[in-house]
Amino acid sequence: EPEPVMHEGDQVEPAELLEVVWVNGCPFGAQQLGKARISELESLRNHELFTWVDKGDVREKEDPMSVRWVDRDKGPDIKSRLVARGFEDQSESETYSPTAAPVSWRLLLAIEASRRESLSREYLAKRGMLTADVSTAFLHASRSESLLVQPPEEARAWAVERGDLTRTQADRSVWRVTKALYGLKESPKDWHQHLVALLCRLGSRPLLRDACIFVRSEVVMIVHVDDFLACGLLSEINEFFTEIARELTLKVKSHSGVTAAEHVYL
Repeated sequence: EPEPVMHEGDQVEPAELLEVVWVNGCPFGAQQLGKARISELESLRNHELFTWVDKGDVREKEDPMSVRWVDRDKGPDIKSRLVARGFEDQSESETYSPTAAPVSWRLLLAIEASRRESLSREYLAKRGMLTADVSTAFLHASRSESLLVQPPEEARAWAVERGDLTRTQADRSVWRVTKALYGLKESPKDWHQHLVALLCRLGSRPLLRDACIFVRSEVVMIVHVDDFLACGLLSEINEFFTEIARELTLKVKSHSGVTAAEHVYL
């Protein structure tokens, strides 16, 4: 595949980029790409996703799954994610994971908007919406069965540099993965089960009609994979999200009321 042609005005500083690597048609330095991939490996290690296993200790019929890097342009930086080639898994394990129905999002906002017409201004000031997402959500969930993964060369070099393995050990080792690595067919299901168990433990309950809507006291929260939208009393939403953040890497994005324009649209 030919490399994209650089045009006049492209900002590439030769002094900073020892080697140009093209990611999604954009030039990046090899050092910059290397840092992004090491950051991803550190995240996997911090989540205890894998352990190193000598190939000699692996059962004969247990073939390691391959992985690939997915590198994306995120403004001035690169975001690298290590993804399993899940299509290599020919097993017929359960993979279904529910997602919220589109009508549920509209209905939740419509109900919140209609409530605001009959509430006092003082009470309205206490209500609102909070949105949040979970960073590296799948990595929080455990797998029911471990599997072997062939780590990338960057992981071997990184382990040797850290002193975790010798070069000989690194060449003879693979990963035994015990968490929901991105790309695996069961990972969405594993994550959803982990999240439901956590939210139920924190006192919320899913609705029978839509298993992705959770209710806790005055808070109604809808979940789409790793994105949350909660409506209700802001004090209770903040308390709920604080409890969730003790278990997950949660990033709260915004909070607001339902505006008149949104009400008309709904």
